Amino acid sequence: NYLPALVVSLVLLWIPALIFLLARHVIRFKSHTQCDEFVLVWNTGYRLANVFFTLFSISLLEALQCFREDPENYVLTLADGVIRQSTFLMNLMILAAGQETMLQLLQWRSLIKQAVFRPLINTNRRSRRYLDWLNEAPEFEQSFMFGFFAPVLSYGLMIAMIFAFMAPIMLGVCAIFFWIATKVHTNNALFVYCQRCEGGGKIFYYWNRIVFITLYS
Repeated sequence: NYLPALVVSLVLLWIPALIFLLARHVIRFKSHTQCDEFVLVWNTGYRLANVFFTLFSISLLEALQCFREDPENYVLTLADGVIRQSTFLMNLMILAAGQETMLQLLQWRSLIKQAVFRPLINTNRRSRRYLDWLNEAPEFEQSFMFGFFAPVLSYGLMIAMIFAFMAPIMLGVCAIFFWIATKVHTNNALFVYCQRCEGGGKIFYYWNRIVFITLYS
């Protein structure tokens, strides 16, 4: 199950960047905040859909036919399928703890930018504007973009809540993920990012909706 989980984790890693480009260059939102909010909504929706499609991988027609023929057997089959998919989601959380959080700590965009451009140029022959661009962090690493980071945390929270009573080992895996994420985000918020503006507590409404969607699912 590690190879499919690795492929899915790579897709989940690039989805928010693609959504941000869509908001910036296709829909053409006027402000950075609008783009970030758009990424937050659609990245969260994509991850929610990913979890539910993974859990209920049986097709809709097959599910309706099975429910019509034998409702009791349908419930047992559905519960058994959900348990089987727990290993796949657990692998996703392990990869998220090691892949997504470490990439955020590494600041890989800035690292690639400095490793590729700076050794190949003569800074004495370049304009001040080019040097300012070279020293400036990429857009995705200038501030704490909730559309990129919050859906990952809500993803782990939802998986932990769903499997808390069916596969208790998932709580341990998710706890490790949140412990690592706390260290990484705290370090970035204090020493790396320069936040342009405060959110005014709007993120707490987002967490409230995520928790209730998970509870009533």
